[in-house]
Amino acid sequence: MAASLISVTRMVDAGYAVEFESSICFINNGQAKIELGYRSGSLYHLIRNTAPSTTESNPANSANLGLSTNQSSSATLETWHRRLCHRTLDRSTIQYLASKVAGMDVRPEEGIPAKICGICALGRQHKEAETKVGEKANELLMVVHTDLCGPMQTPGLHGERYFITFTDEMRGRVSVC
Repeated sequence: MAASLISVTRMVDAGYAVEFESSICFINNGQAKIELGYRSGSLYHLIRNTAPSTTESNPANSANLGLSTNQSSSATLETWHRRLCHRTLDRSTIQYLASKVAGMDVRPEEGIPAKICGICALGRQHKEAETKVGEKANELLMVVHTDLCGPMQTPGLHGERYFITFTDEMRGRVSVC
């Protein structure tokens, strides 16, 4: 098995029985009972096979759908959009990425694909500034804007790699540290 976590629910749904004893757990498909893992403290750790085994010799391998790392390589455009951290919802871009990755397949949509992703729409919203237009500070240090820059590739004379600026909104003077 290629992962250290399994979903017992998905293995049971695949037709296997998972049995836990005080120090060991087994997987059973009705024909064979195979040791799946051992207990250490309050966790059961999967036993790693050193030699590759086929599905027929080890029913746990055919229950790989229960592995937490197992995800279908064939998915809809919207699923790939989510898996790729909301990079794009453009079919041609995702198809281009799929052509570069072995086994990545973009299935045709079931129904009409969304034009706008709700999460992406929220991410593109912006908040209006707290100060209203035409409003300006009327006292020194009432509003101070700051900016931090660095790390710089070339250090300063004393090894400085960052600098910070403070701008007083009333006077417009900049202080650099």
